[in-house]
Amino acid sequence: MNSTTMNSVALIGIDLSKPSFHLYGQNKHGKMMLREKVTRNEMFTLLNDFPPCKIAMESCTESQWIARRLFVMGHEVKLIEPPYVKSSNTNDFADAMALCEAARYPSKPQTV
Repeated sequence: MNSTTMNSVALIGIDLSKPSFHLYGQNKHGKMMLREKVTRNEMFTLLNDFPPCKIAMESCTESQWIARRLFVMGHEVKLIEPPYVKSSNTNDFADAMALCEAARYPSKPQTV
């Protein structure tokens, strides 16, 4: 991924539901800039190279641990309660995109 794309990503939604994680990134206008399927280690390597941005994940036991690691990297992490994440589709990239959309509403997500 080139540095121009990395610098334009303002918000990343991460679907944590399986051994492989699905990342969906948007710029500040909501345009898709990132769509990656990665392992846990690949995710941390990729996000460690990213400039600080907002990251949204569904709130669960695993997300607490991941949020702390991402916070140390300089990212702002929003944990969103499952009822606020509604995907119209049933694939993992759609879930990651729904997390981005839910993170745009500041009154619902919890910031870590």
